[in-house]
Amino acid sequence: MGYYAATLLFLFLDFGLSVNVRLAFLESAPAWKGAYYAFCMACAGVMYWRPDLRLIIGAVEGLMTMVGLIFSMYLGYTLAGVSGFGEVLQVLLNYAISGFFAYLSWARGLSALAAR
Repeated sequence: MGYYAATLLFLFLDFGLSVNVRLAFLESAPAWKGAYYAFCMACAGVMYWRPDLRLIIGAVEGLMTMVGLIFSMYLGYTLAGVSGFGEVLQVLLNYAISGFFAYLSWARGLSALAAR
């Protein structure tokens, strides 16, 4: 829940300071990033009002993020590429952070759902 509640912080970092740590897979699509941030804030709202849905929402959103990372990473390497060590390092760091939290959310959700 805290991860989704921090969406406003991620939004400020991304659009205010140009530090994208939440949506690495949408780096080249600012309009879609805004929509996904709105979706994450909606997830936080639903989780707040319906705590029983937290696991399902976390699992679905985590899976969406992982699929987005996989496709964007593939397209990034095959179509665009990056230049310079600093740019490569930033891309890898963004993928690592987003991928870690997406996997954690997805795995916890599935584990908790399986325990029900």
